[in-house]
Amino acid sequence: MKKTTKKILIRLLIVCTIIIAAISWFFPFSQLSIYKSFSYNPDPVVVEQYKDDLNRFKNTYNKNSRNQKDLTNERIQYIIEMYEDDSFLSDEGSKITKHSLASLLLELKETRKILIELAFEESYEKNTEDYLRLLLENTIVLEENIKDIINSNGNSRFTLERQYSNLNMGLNRNLKFLESFYNEYAKNT
Repeated sequence: MKKTTKKILIRLLIVCTIIIAAISWFFPFSQLSIYKSFSYNPDPVVVEQYKDDLNRFKNTYNKNSRNQKDLTNERIQYIIEMYEDDSFLSDEGSKITKHSLASLLLELKETRKILIELAFEESYEKNTEDYLRLLLENTIVLEENIKDIINSNGNSRFTLERQYSNLNMGLNRNLKFLESFYNEYAKNT
């Protein structure tokens, strides 16, 4: 009887291990998941476009910021740092964890604070204010998207990868809003 009980326990242990491994694979952020991460492989064309957009904006900013020392030019340099994260500039796959998402969320919150500071401390033309408002609204949406991913314990790997891909596209859009805001600001100063 002891021999059959031992066999049953071993089989039960094997089945439980397989179930936990399957859950970890299919639902990376679930409570039963061991690693709580998933891999993301960005589209190389999107990454290349993002790099081009970022470099174009940085060149514009660097030209204008040398001539003008004001609050807007001073604060924009801190916002640019968020877009220079290696995970957005690399076309190789990256490992996405809740910790990496929390770090990005913190950077977005800091960016939001800077944008709110600019909205209340600086005076802009109407079009510039509109671009700033769009940039601020999009930043808040990105924060919510990251919170959704972090709190998505029941989402499948496929869903998480799609959500992260959408987040990447949202950051691309956010960079374009920043560029539009800054170009309009530079044109009016």
